Amino acid sequence: MSEETLRAPIIVVGTHRSGTTFLGKVFRAHPDVAYWEEPRHVWTWTHNFKPDDVLTAKDATARVKRHIHKVFAEYTLSQGKSRFAEKTPSNCLRLPFILEVFPDAKFVHIYRDGRGVVRSTNEVLKKGPDAHWMAKRLKGTPIWEWPSYIPRAWRTIVRKLQGKKMSFWGPRPPGWSGWAKRDPRHVMMAKQWVHTIEPVLAFRETVPPEQWIELSYEDFVKNAPEHTRRLMAFAGLRESEEPVKYVEERVDPTRQSKWREQMDAKTLEDIRPIIEPTLKKLGYAW
Repeated sequence: MSEETLRAPIIVVGTHRSGTTFLGKVFRAHPDVAYWEEPRHVWTWTHNFKPDDVLTAKDATARVKRHIHKVFAEYTLSQGKSRFAEKTPSNCLRLPFILEVFPDAKFVHIYRDGRGVVRSTNEVLKKGPDAHWMAKRLKGTPIWEWPSYIPRAWRTIVRKLQGKKMSFWGPRPPGWSGWAKRDPRHVMMAKQWVHTIEPVLAFRETVPPEQWIELSYEDFVKNAPEHTRRLMAFAGLRESEEPVKYVEERVDPTRQSKWREQMDAKTLEDIRPIIEPTLKKLGYAW
């Protein structure tokens, strides 16, 4: 396999805390798929100094395309597989870029009630900084771009030593740093979700139907085996019971309702005007 023969990569699309990690592992269970969880440093190669995670089709230069194709093709070959799949939540902000790099990509979008995303993101923020992920990203980043990580690395180290929580985590839409500085945490997280998923909703209108499929996290867990078979067929993968067995053993439908039990009325009142319009677009009722 060479970079020229990397066929129809499977791009799992979804905001942070929307079920992308689980769905990515479902694809990994297929015997033909080489799955890579969050190869963010590959997508952002030569672009790490940007103030947010947005990349456009113009950013996909010939040099950048060659690099991404080469890295993903080599990874697929190293795993002894014939298809490549990945998930990177910040890709919600660079889908036109990805389509320019891989015009035949298969996009699988999983979305979740924004109230559940806010609740779950807050759990992550409480855990504190993860130095492991920072080191992983740094390892895959060109040396000349290492200085772009200094501010983030310094904040991570200082907060880790002080036992403090993170101030921001996840995809960085335009405006993220201002929200992190001035907004209450739940308001910041609500804005982050809206401004991360809205570009996805705009992008889906431009993609041929044979390259785009989507479902809600809530629907997926209600009937995971059926949806798994449908997603595998969409991706052009041969029939296999391995992904089906994976979901049958691991799906937990109770996780989708935690926000109802754990979010207080004041928090919901504060974030409602921010997220309700987007919730309606996705078919959720307040």
